[in-house]
Amino acid sequence: QEKKMRLAALVFAASLVVLATADLGEEWNGTLSNSCNGQCQDVNNVPCSGHYESNMCPGGNNIKCCVGGKGSCSGYCQKTSEGCSGHYEAGHCPGDNSVQCCIAGSGGCVSRDAMIQRANHWVAERVPYSQTHTYESYRQDCSGFVNYCWQSGAPGIWTGGMPDICHRITKEEMKPGDCLLLPADHTLLFGGWINSDSFTEYAEHTYGDVCRKSVGSYSYYINHGFYPCRYNHAC
Repeated sequence: QEKKMRLAALVFAASLVVLATADLGEEWNGTLSNSCNGQCQDVNNVPCSGHYESNMCPGGNNIKCCVGGKGSCSGYCQKTSEGCSGHYEAGHCPGDNSVQCCIAGSGGCVSRDAMIQRANHWVAERVPYSQTHTYESYRQDCSGFVNYCWQSGAPGIWTGGMPDICHRITKEEMKPGDCLLLPADHTLLFGGWINSDSFTEYAEHTYGDVCRKSVGSYSYYINHGFYPCRYNHAC
């Protein structure tokens, strides 16, 4: 009986550790036994234009990886109700037919006005933070949000992979639509300077919160290891 009680106490203590660390806002890196090369979604509620692959997504057995149908998207996956600088092609993105591949038009870049417009859209919709749910095909965490603003491809590259799609810049070079990045930890969108240190920031910060527009301190983020980064396809 005493052994059973000790075992129960150990299990309870372990559960407290899990609960204590589950809400730190650290980003899920998109991998379990494998990585989802499509979109993690509920097989019971969301159709898939391609096929499902198991054991690649967090959550229950009903959450599987929807891998796009014919070929792959050479642009970025988004709702057809959103503006596309080029043209849409169907059959290349996970999800239903309302999500298609936007092939960029002339120049192949994303305007800064478009980035901020998309940021304000998530703020207005009060999109809640989540590492397992998506909104308009993009993951609802910090990097998913920035990827959405950049239209870099759904469901979004996690912070550890973002140095592959953006390059380090200086404080003096920063413009609205750039980001502050701490790889493998956190990122947020830069909305413009208020003074020499304060700036408008857009971010999905942590569990229990929603996408917010607020005032950030450049020196605070730099002192915590962040650096400014510019999307490689920003106009």
